[in-house]
Amino acid sequence: MELNGKEVDDLLAKKFKSMQEEAEKMTPEMEARFAEEERKRLLEEALDRVEASNRNADVPKRFWDASFSKYPSKISEKARELCLKKDSDTIFILYGTTGRGKTTTLCSAIHARAFEGVGSSLYFTMRNLEMVLRRCRTYGADEDEVSFMRYLSEVPFLCLDEVGTCLNKVDEVNFLTNLISARFDNCLPTWIATNLTPIEFRAYLCNVDIKGKTEEELEALNEDLINNVVILNRIKSVAVEETLVGESYRGVHNGDITEA
Repeated sequence: MELNGKEVDDLLAKKFKSMQEEAEKMTPEMEARFAEEERKRLLEEALDRVEASNRNADVPKRFWDASFSKYPSKISEKARELCLKKDSDTIFILYGTTGRGKTTTLCSAIHARAFEGVGSSLYFTMRNLEMVLRRCRTYGADEDEVSFMRYLSEVPFLCLDEVGTCLNKVDEVNFLTNLISARFDNCLPTWIATNLTPIEFRAYLCNVDIKGKTEEELEALNEDLINNVVILNRIKSVAVEETLVGESYRGVHNGDITEA
């Protein structure tokens, strides 16, 4: 039997009336209990999303519990705001030597997005990316490099860690610049973490040797690269850059373990 528009409207009206009558019967205690149960349900759903995201995004197990609240830093508030921003095309670059919290920040962003349910994420170290690329280039591979690039260029939220550490520097730079450009064109956010300094990172992307240059020469080179190299000009137009400083967290943490 098919229902016409009026019959459907009547059914909905009866249903809403019944729901309203039930709501009116609730005491303050019942409302409080219902609110607490709903809060627990929503929290469990959010934690389930985080757990699934850890696996689906390939987050390293050591960082499965990373969060901006558990590991706060001077950039936590800005990073959280950026990772949850809708329709973001930001290229967020984190500089800093080892142990300063770059990977923790990336993984905290992935977890925050999963907790809020705002879209899927993917985490890669450049060394792992290099291994995947080698596999893509083998005879009979399940996926070729073009397909893999297309996949990465369409992931809603992509984190690239340890940039500048691959043995094959030429391949890393070529793939990285192509990927950044593709995600820039797709208006998607890309988060990058590197032990390189800002000028080292820019020179690395452009295959420029900066050894032996003076501070004045580096400053002039930096300006020239940003203004005249396409990939750096694109990055500049949407980039947010932060440098994490301070003592190495790993050193402090390991010291605590030793003393314990």
